[in-house]
Amino acid sequence: MSAEPLPPPLRAAAASSGVAILSAEFVPETARASTDKVAELVLPQATKAVTPFEVRVPEAALDDLKRRLAKTRWPERETVGDWSQGVPLQKAQALVAYWRDNYDWRLTTHGR
Repeated sequence: MSAEPLPPPLRAAAASSGVAILSAEFVPETARASTDKVAELVLPQATKAVTPFEVRVPEAALDDLKRRLAKTRWPERETVGDWSQGVPLQKAQALVAYWRDNYDWRLTTHGR
């Protein structure tokens, strides 16, 4: 079962928040848009008002995410003791374990 694609406004929000890396089907809107389509983009007037919104993520998508996180293929440990080769393996593994086992995805999507 495939997750429903995000509507364009949520794609932009997901991309800017880092959530995009969690979706295997995510394709940034700008990657699909030609320069003509970008020229047609009309944004609402900016205000200081906060506009509430609700994110709906099917349970199947969260289950799929947890399965994919559990199946992560990890590289060999870095050969240096600093971040010069990227995120240390132990830090990445701890973050993925937190997302998979402890993070309350429903709190984020339902605003409990």
